[in-house]
Amino acid sequence: DWSRATVAAKRMVEILMSRTLPAPGFWNVNLPITIPEDYLDRVREVPIAVEPMAMQFSRVEREHGLRLEFDWGKTYWHREVQGPSDYNVLREGEISISAIPLAGKF
Repeated sequence: DWSRATVAAKRMVEILMSRTLPAPGFWNVNLPITIPEDYLDRVREVPIAVEPMAMQFSRVEREHGLRLEFDWGKTYWHREVQGPSDYNVLREGEISISAIPLAGKF
């Protein structure tokens, strides 16, 4: 539902514009496939998942030669993540907010 996602994303930007990042960097916001009615009550500030994510690589021939394509959609939910993270929050159907520093540790 792009109309609901648009409203939720706009609201997240409004909220984050009034906040200060803990370090130089940017905010990362993940919206679930279905935005809950009570989405403002289901926003979680968590670190990003840093565990490796399974990816599949394939070469696809196009008009102008070979192109490497990446596919993570089929294996995304098979990722093993420890502790609270954007990945876990998204799996629960909630909205995750994570501060991403440009330097230093996550």
